Amino acid sequence: MNRAQWYAGLRKPGWKPPDWAVPVVWGVLYPMILLAGWLVWRQVGWGVEMAAWAAQMALNLAWPAVFMGLRSLNGAVVLAGLLWLSILACVVLFLPVSAWAAGLMLPYLLWVGFAVALTEAIRRLNP
Repeated sequence: MNRAQWYAGLRKPGWKPPDWAVPVVWGVLYPMILLAGWLVWRQVGWGVEMAAWAAQMALNLAWPAVFMGLRSLNGAVVLAGLLWLSILACVVLFLPVSAWAAGLMLPYLLWVGFAVALTEAIRRLNP
């Protein structure tokens, strides 16, 4: 069974957004994430702020591999929670450097918070 078939066969909550919405949202969020990182990097270079930014990017890129590749719903919930925490760390660390950069990360924080809840709901519906 391929990934698309596996995903289609999962039970999902009624509040899951339509499939077309996900790439649209990410198409808006990724430029914001990149701009936030650039604004901070321009001010402070490679420090703890950019280490947090790099960590959230690594977790962001790992999530689909865990969810869709490994088909690990438990792992995806844990990873999504760690991603949310890393984005929150970015907001906190970015704020003293650039309020704009911190603000650019807030929609991402909200979206990933929603994704954590959605991933957990899918995990519960598919024991």
